[in-house]
Amino acid sequence: MRFFLISLVAATLASCAKSKGPLQTYFIGATRFTSGNRTGVGPADTLATRFYVDASSSATQGLKNVRITVYYSPRRLPFVYPTPITSVLPPSVATSEQLVYMDSTLTSAPNELLLTTVYGVRTSAGSERWTYTATDNAGNTSARSFVITQRRADSTAVYNDYTLKLPVPATSKLARRFIDLKSGLALPAFSVVGNPINPELQKLTDVIVLPDGLTLSSPKDLAEVYFKSGKWDASNRSATRFYLTSLTPTDFTGVTDAVGLAQQFVAPGVSQISGLLVGQVYAFYVTNGTEPLYGLLRVVALPAGTTAGLQLEIRIAKPLS
Repeated sequence: MRFFLISLVAATLASCAKSKGPLQTYFIGATRFTSGNRTGVGPADTLATRFYVDASSSATQGLKNVRITVYYSPRRLPFVYPTPITSVLPPSVATSEQLVYMDSTLTSAPNELLLTTVYGVRTSAGSERWTYTATDNAGNTSARSFVITQRRADSTAVYNDYTLKLPVPATSKLARRFIDLKSGLALPAFSVVGNPINPELQKLTDVIVLPDGLTLSSPKDLAEVYFKSGKWDASNRSATRFYLTSLTPTDFTGVTDAVGLAQQFVAPGVSQISGLLVGQVYAFYVTNGTEPLYGLLRVVALPAGTTAGLQLEIRIAKPLS
């Protein structure tokens, strides 16, 4: 089994939908787990889903592959609305996109599989359709999906803001520590540097939270020891820089335009920050193609106990296109 937490169990399934055919798939319903369509979620909220596959039929020849895709409509990256708001949006900002969250081939051909995934939802207004697809060695497929809808009252703002709540420990395969600051996605290791690697998600990653939970690093300058065996090609590593400001939490809230966000960053900045303290505010910039995006990062809380992890409040300028 690769890159995710799997338990092979004979489970009693309740509050779930059953598929027909030799390969059967279920979302397990429980208070903790998302098994159907959701609305009313907050930006970057953490959700979990438990997916069960029954490939025990003699015709299935065991489970071969599990694939998870996320379809964002419109695109996951927020955008600046035109002025006046009645103007026509450029076609590029309204397009949808799909990301592969996981694509795993199973060499042991199990007859049962229980997969738990922990993920963050989008931070911009729109919907995301999560689709879990199982394929057995006989070529049978079965898929389940649900839609999560994000509504925001401030979609016309020129910046995007959200709070990341990252679980601990960062070494867990469920830990979301590969962060796309531009859109607010935080991904687990198996999605980005699993086997096989996912270059598409690597290109999106702006910050990596190291296993201590207190160090943030740009992928561009992170030591090679973290990317053994060609896990991350240098050409796919984003360059992100940080600068420690003297802003207070109140000052942070008061920066509400793209110019103000850019003015907080003082070059050249640093590629890695450690020893984070609650209340610190860092200015940063990331690249989006040829367009640099500036933002602020406020340390809200530090890892504590066995579940509470690093919390970061992000405010970043939206791309113009």
